[in-house]
Amino acid sequence: MSPLSTTSPADDLSELAGEYVLGTLSGRQRREVEQRLAQEPALQAAVQAWEARLLPLTALVPAVPPSPRLWQRVVRSWMHWKDRPLLCLQATPGLHAIRCGARWHSGEV
Repeated sequence: MSPLSTTSPADDLSELAGEYVLGTLSGRQRREVEQRLAQEPALQAAVQAWEARLLPLTALVPAVPPSPRLWQRVVRSWMHWKDRPLLCLQATPGLHAIRCGARWHSGEV
């Protein structure tokens, strides 16, 4: 016999959406959520609610320019990935989609 759950499915969905938006999911979990987003309006709404809830926090701290050392790492990473295809995501409301085959450095995205 399984223990009784004290949370509702809506609470579980909100918790999953919050973890997705905050970036605390593992890569496998994140990919699973991204697949579900294309098919589950309730999950889409939960993600949008978390994004809207957290967006005002970005105004509390001034922007900090990246250090030259960080830019060097970005360039090295970009050089490694620049000729590889990007992950293709289906467009869902509230999420930015990347077109299949588009490359961010070419301005296509």
